[in-house]
Amino acid sequence: MKAKGYFRQNCLANYDYPMPFAVRSIGCTTMKAGEADIISGALRHPSLEISWTISGCGEIIHYGQPFEMRRNDVFLFLPDETHHYRVKSREWHWRWLCLDGPLAAAMLLACRLPRKISCDSGFPEALFRRIEENISTDSPGMLAELSGTAWQIIARLIGSHHPGFHKDIYEECMDYIRNRYQEPELGIDFLAEHVGVSRSTLTRLFRERRNEPVSACIRNVRMMNAIALLSGTDWPIAEIARRCGYPNPVSFTRLFTRREHCSPGEYRRRQRSGGTSE
Repeated sequence: MKAKGYFRQNCLANYDYPMPFAVRSIGCTTMKAGEADIISGALRHPSLEISWTISGCGEIIHYGQPFEMRRNDVFLFLPDETHHYRVKSREWHWRWLCLDGPLAAAMLLACRLPRKISCDSGFPEALFRRIEENISTDSPGMLAELSGTAWQIIARLIGSHHPGFHKDIYEECMDYIRNRYQEPELGIDFLAEHVGVSRSTLTRLFRERRNEPVSACIRNVRMMNAIALLSGTDWPIAEIARRCGYPNPVSFTRLFTRREHCSPGEYRRRQRSGGTSE
């Protein structure tokens, strides 16, 4: 067995500022065919653990019940529970995240999640990486941010187990697009990381709710605002393009012309002459 982990030197109880829960450790484990392992919870594992299978196949035995673990299967351990692992393929690789604090276990139990969850949104690599890069912090502000990042990971599990949760994700995306369409970097990857779901999950949600890709939705919101500015202001085309998320006015003009079948300048002239071309 090969394992690598990143740990905070002090548990949450040793800090002077109050936190309901915080990240304690994060890492990865790889086991080979034929290997098995038992970790005594009372002695070595006082934290809540999220164990996320990345590749291969293994088995977790929890209070005598076996759970087969495959890619994107997640298992939740409460504090002080003994861990039984057994490999069922040539290699089994998983990532783990541990939380401590007075409300860590209560928070997870309140979500009413089963111990094993198959997460259809995929592994949140960017969220795990953010925690790994900052786990050694002693900054109260960063510690609070990492708690929020851990909650985004848990939100993915809630979304997989409670499908109605995706409705809230979709509405959060739409609010974000309407409020931040001016930002050039806004796109499907940026949006997926913001709401804590995978690119494929976000694509599916928008297909189901709007029958269009995320990029088309962002472009439509930008163009509707561009139309309003062309009709209601005397701002130069380049300024309108910039305010609608297009730093390159040539790209803006090309997209606008493809949508409205006329250039931005021609559209403005038509509006001001009563809707007819000169």
